[in-house]
Amino acid sequence: MIQRRRALGLLLAIALLAGSSVRAATPATRQVPAPDRVQEMNGITFVSGGIGADSRESLAEREKYYNFKLVLTLEGAGSFVSDARVTLANAAGDKLVEHTTEGPLFLASLPPGNYVVNARFRDITVTRKFQVRADRLHTEHMRWPADPALDVTTPPQER
Repeated sequence: MIQRRRALGLLLAIALLAGSSVRAATPATRQVPAPDRVQEMNGITFVSGGIGADSRESLAEREKYYNFKLVLTLEGAGSFVSDARVTLANAAGDKLVEHTTEGPLFLASLPPGNYVVNARFRDITVTRKFQVRADRLHTEHMRWPADPALDVTTPPQER
């Protein structure tokens, strides 16, 4: 019984220490943006994120509220891309959204119509023309070449 109490006390002390060390490592003055923060520009509502399983799950749950999805990856590697510069324009060329992604997923709520999306990553721009309908999610995949000097790639048989 005494050993059980000591073990429980030790576990509680470890948990308290771990919690306090995490708080101490995060300065109170640091401003961290809320993950997957919904933004608006020129009447277009959008969100980007997807770093970590929680963020990807959160965005997957939100897909029903958007009609455009952009997925950013490296060719062949299947690795996600973040910090791509996305420009979304209507068919007339009017820029609607300019945003640096906060993960590999980008969702937007667009009026039905024709659009062009450009995404720039490592000085390479990928462009897609697409059409959006109000009643369904349209998904575009953009891929960039993997750089063996910078990227960890997984062979296809191990994915």
